[in-house]
Amino acid sequence: MRNKLKQSKIIQGNVSVLDGHALNLPLPDQSVHSVIAAQSFNWFANVPALFEITRVLRPKGFLGILFSCPDHTKADYISEIEHNLINPLWQKHKGCVVSETALNRKGRERWKEVFDTFLGSYFGPLHSHNSTHHQLASKAEILNMYRKHPAVAVLDEKEKNGVLTQIEDILLGINNSDWVDSGTFKVPFDTRAYWAMKLW
Repeated sequence: MRNKLKQSKIIQGNVSVLDGHALNLPLPDQSVHSVIAAQSFNWFANVPALFEITRVLRPKGFLGILFSCPDHTKADYISEIEHNLINPLWQKHKGCVVSETALNRKGRERWKEVFDTFLGSYFGPLHSHNSTHHQLASKAEILNMYRKHPAVAVLDEKEKNGVLTQIEDILLGINNSDWVDSGTFKVPFDTRAYWAMKLW
């Protein structure tokens, strides 16, 4: 991902791409105004990572957290994929920190349980904003999206391909023109943004 970003034309001016990870950010203490985790906070929502984030944030700097996932309440085929395939995988890997894509409310709030331990002492209140939108995607793009889904990405290749084959069967079985037209699918998304200010 970082290599693609380095090669991208969107990187212009005084912008650097640094190698690092959530437990060891290659930045000095109190050196940045904001830290943003998009589609990733569920992978490292733990106390050591939050201490590392607070280390690099300046006083009154902001932590932003963003999740955007298919909205199972808006389309039957997404509901079928999530309920029949994705949710059972969350149950199988229930020891993991999960993201907003899990259907079980307790599961999708688990990252907040970790964050809550920092509220009041390191961060102010956690604010949030929800929005919905639709995105057009090919069958291949939807399969690739689920291949990178946290509940699928941790599987071995054989099991992963089995899940993707079942998702493909669901996609091929859609006959509702509201959701598919000439091989292009309309995918509803639920986007949730969270932010909190570092107190000191």
